[in-house]
Amino acid sequence: MNPSVVMYIGGSSQWPDELRSLREVLLGCGITEEIKWGKPCYGHSGKNIAILQEMKSFLALMFFKGALIADPAGVLHEQNPKLNAAFAAFTKGRQREYDLHGAGAKQSTTRHSRIDKFTDRVLSGKGLRY
Repeated sequence: MNPSVVMYIGGSSQWPDELRSLREVLLGCGITEEIKWGKPCYGHSGKNIAILQEMKSFLALMFFKGALIADPAGVLHEQNPKLNAAFAAFTKGRQREYDLHGAGAKQSTTRHSRIDKFTDRVLSGKGLRY
């Protein structure tokens, strides 16, 4: 048990019980824990495997190479692969335009709203302003 992770969980006001439960499962897999980027991070042989991220409305267990994980039961949620591919097909300038527009929002609800609003434009290959 890493004392800095114990302190992190003890200081959580939103998800302390859930953090403790996930921590127990992760440590039961024989992996190590430490604080990286200010969050509990779990790894093996010096490689990062997963990180716990507290959000306002949910607690995320994020895998660093989640796309490589087999999921026969279908319990993991993948980001929209079509949206990712469409975005990757844009020029760097067009990607930056969308990134700046989304990141410019001060509230997470506004960011989500902007993403929802322009998802169809991205999927159809159109820029933010064209």
